Amino acid sequence: MVWTVFNHGQGLISDLTSNIRYSFFFLGGMVWAAVPMLIWVDPERGRRDAEGYRYGVASR
Repeated sequence: MVWTVFNHGQGLISDLTSNIRYSFFFLGGMVWAAVPMLIWVDPERGRRDAEGYRYGVASR
């Protein structure tokens, strides 16, 4: 689904502006939009949870 949005977004921008350069601005914006979600991820908690699932005990 997300990849489809990327493809349609790029094609629409390129078609409307007749310039592929603006599609790269769109892609850069989409990458920067994901940065807050990446900051929100807690890798240590993920490791603890993975160890708990590995041994059959969920740790929360």
